[in-house]
Amino acid sequence: MDGVLAKGKQPLHVDLTINESTSDDGSSEDTSYVPVQEGSSSIDEELVVRNLKPNRKEAKKVQKNSGMAKGKEKIGKDNIMQADDAIVEDLSDVEVDLGFVGTPGEGILYEALDPGAESDGANSWHSEEMKTPPNSEDELESDGDSDEFPIFQGGQRFGELRLQVGMKFNTKQEFKDAVREFTIQVGRGIKFVKNDNTRCRAVCQVEECSWIVYASRDHEDCCWQIKTFYDDYTCPRENSNRATNRTWLAGKLVKKSDEKAQYALTRDYAETLLKINPGFTVKIGVIPLPDGQVMFEKMYVCLSDCKNGFRSGCRPLIGLDGAFLKTQIAGQILSAIAQDTNHHIYVIAWAIVNVENKENWKWFLELLHDDLGDYKANGWCFISDMQKGLISAIEEVMPQVHHRFCVWHLWQNFNKQWKDLELRRLLWDAARSTTFQDFIDNMDKIKKVSEEAWTYLNKWPRHSWTKSQFSHQPKLDNICNNACEVFNARIKEARSKPIITLLEEVRMFVMRSIAKNKVKLNNYVGKLPPVIQSRLEKVRKESKNWVPI
Repeated sequence: MDGVLAKGKQPLHVDLTINESTSDDGSSEDTSYVPVQEGSSSIDEELVVRNLKPNRKEAKKVQKNSGMAKGKEKIGKDNIMQADDAIVEDLSDVEVDLGFVGTPGEGILYEALDPGAESDGANSWHSEEMKTPPNSEDELESDGDSDEFPIFQGGQRFGELRLQVGMKFNTKQEFKDAVREFTIQVGRGIKFVKNDNTRCRAVCQVEECSWIVYASRDHEDCCWQIKTFYDDYTCPRENSNRATNRTWLAGKLVKKSDEKAQYALTRDYAETLLKINPGFTVKIGVIPLPDGQVMFEKMYVCLSDCKNGFRSGCRPLIGLDGAFLKTQIAGQILSAIAQDTNHHIYVIAWAIVNVENKENWKWFLELLHDDLGDYKANGWCFISDMQKGLISAIEEVMPQVHHRFCVWHLWQNFNKQWKDLELRRLLWDAARSTTFQDFIDNMDKIKKVSEEAWTYLNKWPRHSWTKSQFSHQPKLDNICNNACEVFNARIKEARSKPIITLLEEVRMFVMRSIAKNKVKLNNYVGKLPPVIQSRLEKVRKESKNWVPI
């Protein structure tokens, strides 16, 4: 099977599910993760034009002044989000579970996540709230200026890598790796003189040399962007470079065909999973070729213990999201993520598809529905970022199901048209309203400020984005799809690896998460889960000052 899809071919689905009746005594075990926040505030620097030929001090001064001028107009995510908007995710005893295949680089996976402030570090079972969900790499609407600057694409042949002002990178680590690769091919040494959560600056090791590259985090597009690049070396070329270490060399020695060749092994991988546990659900979609061969199109995986555990002990609110794969063949990983009773994320199923569209979402949801059972009988509810084709796919597969929209993504789209600070605040007030009258009052305030903004918000179903109209079935009032964002952040490094490696790392992450959460709660005694108990205690203390209305 090949990794490149042919157009105009009808897909053929190969069902590899051996046993629909899953086993109840298997225990897929795993660990709970929490990403580390990479900072929620940034300096919004202007691009420094390359031909200005600034030295380091001048460039630093320009960036500082522009940041001060624009910083006043920015609203930090911490000022927008509240603890009650987010999920709880375990942050204690964190260790890197994705390292069993390779050693992750520094700064992996954890950009743009903001743990809250209610953790009791002394208790390993305790969790922290994420006030700020990170942006998924899939925006609900494409920005009109998305093609203005080039996006860095890895995998170039050695010597062909180019950097330029405005170039965008998915992560800081990707930017740093690109800079190291660039300096290796030009035969110079560099050092990073600025390397924090929002900025990264590299200069030549020779003090007299004026070469410099500077990038900072762009929160609007959720990426890192080169703001300053002066590509003029005044130092001689070197024959040796400390950056050419074993890790770099090993990456160069990996055959380019390995990534493509792994797609031919997906059937063997699926059969191996089913041999381990016949209760697994594994399905592969392929495209038939004229010569009788087939070409890989998509793959769905749901572990038996994941679906059994969700049905027996998780809240019936399922988050849906998709994230880009950072390989040469590209594609996306779709996921269905829930929360257990202690508000840890609980991965139910995932799938690899060539593109995120209505057809693939419908295929994913149909398989998910078969695994979890009738949505009406079980009262399943969903929350998503309103991805392409997802809303219509849900309506076709599960008509009239309760479907929430992530308010953070709704706010981002709203912010593109209306920059008024009061309107931004009122949108969140309306979303957090717990009574219908409070919601109407906030909407009336929005209408007084801007009738167009009111019309935009009023077109969305009210039961999809305001707490006052939520279904009571899930017993959760989340207005942000943080569970999926946490999962996407945890597998960020794995998403740049070939398909079999990616699928195996996701499976191992899921198993370890369940196992660690189980171990941490083994000795806990109480009628309520620890996170829920701590929230109840917080409300109880606050209620001392309440008076009846």
